[in-house]
Amino acid sequence: MPDKVNEKRIIYGFQGIRGMAIILIFLSHCKIAVNQRGGNFFGYAGAWGVSCFIMLSGFLAVQQFFDCEINRKRVISILKKKIKKCYPMHIITLCVALPLSVAFVWNNFSMKDVIKIIINATLTQTLIPSQSVYFSFNAVSWYLSLDIILVLFLPLVIHILKNMNERQVTISIVAVAVLQAILFLMVKETSIMHWFVYIFPLTRWLDYFVGGGIALLVMSDKCLETMKNKWMVYLAILICVISIICSNYYSSGLFLTAIWTIPTAVLLFGVYRLEGSNNFFRKGMLVYVGNMSFEVFLTHTLIIRYTTEIFSRIGMKNSYLENLVAVLISIGVAVVCYKVKKRRKV
Repeated sequence: MPDKVNEKRIIYGFQGIRGMAIILIFLSHCKIAVNQRGGNFFGYAGAWGVSCFIMLSGFLAVQQFFDCEINRKRVISILKKKIKKCYPMHIITLCVALPLSVAFVWNNFSMKDVIKIIINATLTQTLIPSQSVYFSFNAVSWYLSLDIILVLFLPLVIHILKNMNERQVTISIVAVAVLQAILFLMVKETSIMHWFVYIFPLTRWLDYFVGGGIALLVMSDKCLETMKNKWMVYLAILICVISIICSNYYSSGLFLTAIWTIPTAVLLFGVYRLEGSNNFFRKGMLVYVGNMSFEVFLTHTLIIRYTTEIFSRIGMKNSYLENLVAVLISIGVAVVCYKVKKRRKV
């Protein structure tokens, strides 16, 4: 097998999926819509968005490095690029998040707070089964920790996929959804359920594997050539929309991962096969939002929290104006950060 790194190219349909995912994640953190249980209507839609991000990461990594020898040197090189991309903005947002800590404002920092800062700064928070740790400071930074750790699973994912054919990959994707449901049932009555099912790298690598499996399928000319890909995309979206609606009536950890695995896999497959044709995910606005999804992701919860704090102090907490201001500031900050990043690349 030649040691060949495949050329990394922009897949505009995937950028559209990123755009949709970050919009859903943003909505899941706002107080825009409340369901009959008093929670956010889009609460579990954010979990779908996270599944999209993880599977896209697995897809692109496997597609780029499938023909390579994935040795220690290669993994270290990929890790360095990941860290170089995310770490500067992670540290900036961590510093911005510090004043939101009550302990920090009251000058009452304990050793536990210092340890939390070290864990967060080193992006190792996904290894700690405590919500006060993995959601500490800039809460969404847990995903950066996950994204970096998942690179360590790339050699295993590629090794497994190289020994599988298209049929076995398809069956394994279904098996992953079943396994995720079983893992949830095993821990659903425990205090670590959310961490184990949604945060822990050893369980989230299953989504990473599914993304890699889809990459293998689309690289095969034999796979599903006669299927109507547009209908696959529409069906996948319909299933996810129905699942979001159902999640507002039936709260379950299944909506953290297992429910989304198969429809998201179908969505990625269909959108990739439609690349080059006119489809919903290649629309300009979705692609533009997808291009700056990293910036939106890392800044939006901080802006929402600061906006909430300010509006609560002036007696306008949970107002529509609060949400509107948070959205507008988030868009503005993300656009500025994205433009700065583009200039640095030039």
